[in-house]
Amino acid sequence: MCALQSAQAKAGDHIQGIIAYLASLKMVITTSSDHGSVIGAQVGRRMIFHPLLLIRDLCFANQDNLVQVRHSNLATINSLIADLGSKDTPVRIKARQYLVAIGEPAVSPLVEALAHRNQWVRWDTAKSLGQIDSPAAAQALVRALEDDMFDVRWLAAKGLLTVGRDALVPLLHALLERSDSELLREGAHHIFHDLARGAL
Repeated sequence: MCALQSAQAKAGDHIQGIIAYLASLKMVITTSSDHGSVIGAQVGRRMIFHPLLLIRDLCFANQDNLVQVRHSNLATINSLIADLGSKDTPVRIKARQYLVAIGEPAVSPLVEALAHRNQWVRWDTAKSLGQIDSPAAAQALVRALEDDMFDVRWLAAKGLLTVGRDALVPLLHALLERSDSELLREGAHHIFHDLARGAL
């Protein structure tokens, strides 16, 4: 049985508990008439359709039973990335937590979001990529060292330090190609300084 099938089996085992939990929050529950399985839940004006996303909501509400779900479809990931642009801080925080929990499958969409016009989406994206710690994000994080927002540049540098030695090759290539970039040089200096102190 694959990890996704295992997660879905667990969802079936705990379906009544999940429905009771959601009902306690006065959510509107939508179920399949054939199998009684959860299709989605409406939270305010927002409809969440992915059953594993509901399980994550339950797990993050109870940190003692935290389960990281690393299988998610692209639509769910893109929806979470869209939430990074929300004006509601708790929504942004929860979206970032979910994206980090999803892990590697979220990296490619997050890399694209790192070029978003909204600086706060870029901030949360850089933070998410740093926490996922994937070498696949290194090149995008190097580009983010030249972001217009200081906090994004700082998080990009921190993320590259988390990635470790796999970040050095794209960083050195960028320095060779854009040696006239003051922002890139400043970010690289910070990274090499921490490297000299044994951070990597």
